[in-house]
Order: sequence, then structure tokens, then C-alpha cells
Amino acid sequence: KDFNTKVVNCFPVLPEVTISHEGRRPLCKVVSNKEGTFKFSFVPGGDYVLVASYKTNTLKFDVEPSSIPFTVRDKPVIIQDTFKISGFSVTGKVVYSAYRGSKGVADAKIIINSKIAARTDSLGAFTLDSVKAGDYVINVEASNLEFNPTRAQLSPNNPKIDDIIVSKFSLCGSVSVNAIKGKNFAIDREIRIDNIKSGEVTSVHTKDSTSKNVGSFCAMLPS
Repeated sequence: KDFNTKVVNCFPVLPEVTISHEGRRPLCKVVSNKEGTFKFSFVPGGDYVLVASYKTNTLKFDVEPSSIPFTVRDKPVIIQDTFKISGFSVTGKVVYSAYRGSKGVADAKIIINSKIAARTDSLGAFTLDSVKAGDYVINVEASNLEFNPTRAQLSPNNPKIDDIIVSKFSLCGSVSVNAIKGKNFAIDREIRIDNIKSGEVTSVHTKDSTSKNVGSFCAMLPS
């Protein structure tokens, strides 16, 4: 806990690293080997706290416990407690089309197990934190858009969700007919929308005179 303490063969922690314990910066760091073990050499006597962090440029892991306290006196110390990976971060993107470079959908809700897990940023990107390995069904909600559920098998080796693409867009309009003395009126009319490419036909009716937006219509059309 004495920040003037020097630990041999322990590397300094860069200022931009956010690891801390109770608001205190760490003395230094070491890196675990491929077996996950680590060693601090020649640690002066005193009370210390270990904090583990594991992340890459694109992936952040949750580590438990958050810290392990220990005391150095007059003999070597072996830490009996172990740090374990409890979760990891996952990234994904919501886009308007499958074409490369498609614009992202901003402020879309990412829903897992009927709960909002994240929202997309201005580029359509999102991050899910503290994810555990397993199979997931991801739903997306955005104004005037529809999406098919996305299934993803997530793990530390597969922490990225394939692009989620809009399946339907909202098309709205109105129909009016010139009447006597220049007034407009609209009646219940069927609107037929043909998809030239697929041949799919969508039919929708205009709102009748009991509606505030008489003569208007909206339809969800496949992308």
C-alpha cells in the first residue's frame, strides 16, 4: 500500500490503464504465463492487494474476485485463491442492408431475454458486457423498422455477433380525392404494393373517416 515501495522485476502500469483498487493506482504489474500462474519477485514486507485484468484490443473479460488481499512478512507467500474468468464482452452492429459499408442503425434497442441489454451508437455498433458462453437469441427494436431474431453461439473464441440486418421498412402515405367545391375526402381504399424484384405483393387499407388521419396508410415492406 506504500506507493513508494519498489517491487523487483515488476513492470510499470501505463497512465491510460484504468486498473485501480479503491481509487488507488497500482504499484506495477506482471503478466501470467500460459498456465495462468504469475510471480512477483522480492516484494518488501507490507499489506497488498492483487487486482487482475484481462483484455485485448477488441475483447474485455470479467474477472472474479475483483481483488485478493495478502500480506508479506518474513517468508515467501503463495496465494491460495485464484482469479477466474466469469464473463466477456461481445460486439455487434445493426445495419440497413447486407451490402458492404451499409449505414448503421442508430439508437436501436438490443434485447436479450426480454430485457434491453444495450443500445446502438451513431454508427449502429453495440457492446454487450459480462456475457457468459452459450447460445443466445437477440432481438432488435427500432422505430419504423423490423428485424428477424438473430441466433448466436457466443464464447471467448467467438465474441462477435454477425451484422444484424433490417428485414422490413415502414412505408407510409395517404390517399385523397378532390370532391365538390374543392374539398378533399378519403374513403376506405385498398393499397397494393408490388415488389418488382421478388414479385411479392403487400396489401393495406387506408384509415377510414373515423380516424384522425383519414386516408393515410402504412405498411411494413421487406428490405
